[in-house]
Amino acid sequence: MYVLFSLIVSSIAVLGSLYLSEGLGLVPCKLCWFQRILMYPLPLLIIVAMIFKDKMVNTYLVVFSSLGGIVALYHVIIQKFHVTKGFCSFGESDCSTVLLKIGGVFTIPMLSLIAFVLILVFSLLIPKKENY
Repeated sequence: MYVLFSLIVSSIAVLGSLYLSEGLGLVPCKLCWFQRILMYPLPLLIIVAMIFKDKMVNTYLVVFSSLGGIVALYHVIIQKFHVTKGFCSFGESDCSTVLLKIGGVFTIPMLSLIAFVLILVFSLLIPKKENY
């Protein structure tokens, strides 16, 4: 059940980020690309794990979602405190720039952080002998 929840969250995150860049034309910054690198493989990884009944799927999800969560949290901090120097002060798009606020509160990195945290929580709740 938690594997399915992780699949749903990761799929929504992937489709949402594709819509933001391809549909709305928002240019992803460097940190957004790292978050994408860690999020995009998850739906496929989960589907393969479900097909082959891989009991190690929670380990993979913990690693990817933890790393992605760290990058997303760093990105949220950069935007919140308007940090303009450092890792993301170069490139096509500045990481401290808020391109979109959903509901006036949730920025793109915040949504990414929420997705990674949800996947992490779900992956920690997956029983060792879960039937898919």
